[in-house]
Parts: sequence; structure tokens; C-alpha cells
Amino acid sequence: MKAILSLLTVWVCAAALTAAEPEPNQVLRITVTPSATLTVNHRVVGQGASFNVTLGPTEDALLKLSAPGYRTAYRYMKAEPDGRHHEDFDLTPEPIPVLFRASAETRILCDGMELGTTPLPTFFDQSRTYRVIARAEGFQERTLQLDLRDGKPQVVDLAMVSDSGTLTVTSSPAGAKVYVGGIERGVTPCTLSRVREGIVQLRLTAEGCQPVAREVTLRAGETVPLDFTLEPLKAGLLVSTVPAGARIYVDGQYRGQSDLHLGDLPPGTYSVRATMEGYAEAQGSVTLDAGARISREFTLTPIFGSLTVQTQPPVTAVWVAGKKLGETVPQTPTSFTSAPRRFDLAPGTYTVVLKAPGYADAVKELTVTHNRNTDLKVKLEFSPDVEIVTLGGTYTGYLIGQTSDGAYQVEIKPGFRRTFRNEEIVRVRYIGK
Repeated sequence: MKAILSLLTVWVCAAALTAAEPEPNQVLRITVTPSATLTVNHRVVGQGASFNVTLGPTEDALLKLSAPGYRTAYRYMKAEPDGRHHEDFDLTPEPIPVLFRASAETRILCDGMELGTTPLPTFFDQSRTYRVIARAEGFQERTLQLDLRDGKPQVVDLAMVSDSGTLTVTSSPAGAKVYVGGIERGVTPCTLSRVREGIVQLRLTAEGCQPVAREVTLRAGETVPLDFTLEPLKAGLLVSTVPAGARIYVDGQYRGQSDLHLGDLPPGTYSVRATMEGYAEAQGSVTLDAGARISREFTLTPIFGSLTVQTQPPVTAVWVAGKKLGETVPQTPTSFTSAPRRFDLAPGTYTVVLKAPGYADAVKELTVTHNRNTDLKVKLEFSPDVEIVTLGGTYTGYLIGQTSDGAYQVEIKPGFRRTFRNEEIVRVRYIGK
């Protein structure tokens, strides 16, 4: 019995001792990146990258980790029976606001990703250096390093440099069309912006003017003034005369014989004169517009004097300058003197040759003047060409011809003719043959 009581006593004491032993505290092992301030249940524990925190056996924990430039991290931890915990924290950087601005609409790319176009407000999650590319139509591409390691907000003003230049173009006369690289860009005076840098081909045209071209070297961002003088188109003039071959003078300067084509005349009014020997001078004025092609014809009026010819024998050919003008004719059927024959001639000095069968040629030099008549009376010298010997005598004269029965018809002296029959002819001799 005593033994049983002893065992009970021991058991009770052990139970009492066991009931009195306290529960162990909880231990929290906390690590954080980067270094931060730890607050547990609203109590600041400290600052660092790792912490050991002791809590009561049944105490829950509200953890708060904060660091400048990073988002504050919160975590609630419930008490655990084993009393030991290990928690790791990676704080997320606080977004850094950045505003990109530019004078032109500009695309912003960061680390190869397009963020948008200016004006562009955006955020960056990490405090580091970023590679930013700015692109705008008509401007040179820009690359810059955006340093956000201090975590501070930034405003980035992008000074975009034009990839082209500007041309200010004037011309005389104004109103010329301006072509750049073959494309019409404006009318002078004008300012041509956003002309791509490099060698620029310009061409200006204006009605009535010769086109002008120029090559210009243009640098980006440069403004180049250009002034052009356009020369009027040359005009063309065709001068013809009736008859052709007249001497043509333009503004008093001899330019050639008609028909004459002049294709090098500037626009303007010109005095044109045509002269030709034996004709009255013709003149007039002509106005040529730029690039015009005009024909002008002058009809020359002959300037005549006259030559009146009267001859013996009555039928005589009149030749002037190798050309037969005509023949004189008898005054009456029986007259040995011709009627006066008038010929119109241009003023000048002539060699006149008069020819008649049986007569020696008569050559005369004379001058014909304007609107005046020159008289020429000529008696040609008889020139026998045959000698006929008859039973009754010897005769010389000009052989007119032979009849069908062989008889000879001979002019034996000026104006007198005779027929010699064969039976009376002794001999016929041709003089000079």
C-alpha cells in the first residue's frame, strides 16, 4: 500500500512540474534586399539586410520593410508551434517618373522597346542607367543615356537636330517655279524647309525665260539664301523678201541676205530694213516676245528708169546685160527707121548691144536714172556677107536666103533687096568664109 502511495506521489509531482514548464519563444530570421528598415508590430527593429527577431510563443507578427526608392513591403506572419521562421524579402524599386519633351512629335525607345511619342510621361521601375533613342521625321536620330540611379524624377528636353536644311529662294523676275530633285516645291520668293542635307539639285522655270539650274551643298540645320536671275528666252525672226536676196539690216546692223532666219534675238522691238539694187528700200518694226517665232515679209518695189531705142535698120534686137529685151519695129511698112521702143530698167549703168542680120553689132554704154528716160538712136553699120558676080556686074550684100528654084535674095544696101537668078550668076563668094 505504501508503495502504491509513493508511486502516486511521484506521479503527481511530475505532473505538477510538467505543467509549470513555459512554452519557448518564436525566433524570426529575416533577410532583405536591399538594406531596409524593419518594423515589427509597429515597432522599429532596425536597419540592415538581415534581422533576428524574437516573438512570444503565440505572438503573430506584422512585418514592414521600407527603403528609400523602393516600394514598402508588408507581410503578416501567424505564430507557429515550432517557433522558428525564415523570411526573404526582395524590395521592388519605386517607379521613377520621367517626362520626355521635344519641339516635334518624337518617338521614344528605351532598351529597344518603344514607349510612345512626346510629350510622354512615363515611369521606370529600376534606379539604373537606360539607353534611350529619340526619333522624329525630318530630324536626326538621337541616342542618350538616362541616368536614374539616384531615383529622382526627371524632365528630359530633347533638342532634336533637323536632318535637313532650309533654302530661301528668290529670283528675278519673281514667280518662278522651284523644283528640288525634280519635284515642284514652290514659287519664288519662297522658303523651302526640310530639304534633306547633301547635294541638292535645284531648277527654276518661268514663262518666257530660259530655265536655270544649280547644285547646292546643304548641311543639316543650315539655312541657305539663294538668288537666281532668269534670262528671257531668245526670240526668232524670219525675214523674207520678194524678190529674195535682199540685204537685211536689224537695228542698223547687217545680218545677211533674205530669206534670213535669226534665232538669237532677246525680246524687244526691232527696226528691220531690206535693201536691193534696183528696188526701193523697205523697212518696218517688229516686236518680239520672249520665245516668240515671227515671220516678216517685205515686198520690194522696183525703182525704174527707161531706155527708148530707135534704130536703123528698123528691126533690131536690143540686148542688155546678156539678156534680150526685145526688138524695134518699123515706123511704117516701108520705113527704114524703127519706131521708138521703150524699155523699163532699174537705175544703173548698162552695156547695150544692138543686133540685126546683115549689120555689125553696135555696142553702147549708158546710164539709166530713176524716173528719167534715156534716148538711144543707133544706125547700125551695113556688113555684107556675100559677093555675087553676074554678067552685068559685081554685087556685095547680105544674103537673106534662097528661093525654091535656087535664086539668091540679097540686101545689096540698107533697105534695098534684089533677087539673082541662076542663069545670070557667074560666081558666088561668101565674104569672111
